[in-house]
Amino acid sequence: MAADHPCVLVSVPHGGAAGNMLRTGSIARLLDHDRDLRLVIVSPLVNDPAFQREVAHPRVMVEDLPPHQPAGLEARLLALMQASYLNSAITESVRIRRLEAKANGTIRWIGAKHLLARLVAPSMTQRDSRYAVSDRLISHPWAEALFERHRPAMLVTSNPGLILAVVPLLRTAVRR
Repeated sequence: MAADHPCVLVSVPHGGAAGNMLRTGSIARLLDHDRDLRLVIVSPLVNDPAFQREVAHPRVMVEDLPPHQPAGLEARLLALMQASYLNSAITESVRIRRLEAKANGTIRWIGAKHLLARLVAPSMTQRDSRYAVSDRLISHPWAEALFERHRPAMLVTSNPGLILAVVPLLRTAVRR
């Protein structure tokens, strides 16, 4: 495929996303809309023969989407961000999640973490810029290489980063 043609990365992190994104005709509509468009589907399903058959098209490539588990600085920043979000009690479901987290002991010191985030990185406590600090400080070499190789004009995802494997793609797209 010619590298000078526009490219769209499409993240398909699991079977549910494959159903929603591939079997609804959206991929076919994209390809039909622009005859020069290249699609790169990024998915952990790339080695599944049925998946390969389903996405087979002359202008579609597949790349592996490796699992992602935040560690080190990224994990610490994520903990501060989550605590700040849960402390916001912005919706009823967030209030419920906060009560569950406290009851299960999965997130401790929510108030202290929120205060720390407000003092150290106030943008992490604000809805529109929660990810700004981590997006600036954390990089993912494999995602950087993927973007360098394909130079996508757009990234399409099935979720806003709720699936951790998608976070490196989102973070790299924001930076580029």
